[in-house]
Amino acid sequence: TNRAVIRGAMKAARPELLSIVLPQSLAKQDEESRRLLRQCLDAGVEVIELSNDDLPLPDAAHFCNSHILDRVDRLVSFVSLAPSQSETYRSLIDEAKEQGISTTTFYLD
Repeated sequence: TNRAVIRGAMKAARPELLSIVLPQSLAKQDEESRRLLRQCLDAGVEVIELSNDDLPLPDAAHFCNSHILDRVDRLVSFVSLAPSQSETYRSLIDEAKEQGISTTTFYLD
């Protein structure tokens, strides 16, 4: 899902408007994601590595989400309907609403 959103944003030809925040370092990403992220960097996209490599991914993702919410006044989310893949995103959306951040959610099947 994240890769699809990044590809869609890159097709808009305004990479300077895109920021990507990684919960763990680039080295911890799978090969397909690393290729896409390198393309983003080459295009001028801001890629922020939080480098929480010592944490389990769910914990690193929680810190990443908090970092994102500190940077935005509006959150647009694309969430899978598969429960195993969407709990982190639902938590992010709930946290955003608690902070008074405007949220829009698209559910993907």
